[in-house]
Amino acid sequence: MNKERLEWVMSGLNQYALTKTEDQFLKTVLEDLDKNQALTEHQEERLESLYKEKPKLCRNCELK
Repeated sequence: MNKERLEWVMSGLNQYALTKTEDQFLKTVLEDLDKNQALTEHQEERLESLYKEKPKLCRNCELK
């Protein structure tokens, strides 16, 4: 995942009220990215999945 895509995904997710688990995952991803300059394949897949599913799950959720 390139930096632009990551920023796009993060900005999309930050529109929603995230669960504690989701918020912690995003913090961990950013920490790992700062430390390793890359994400694992699993992290990328989970981010993409969360990005695609969150709007579907939150059709009636309030946006931030």
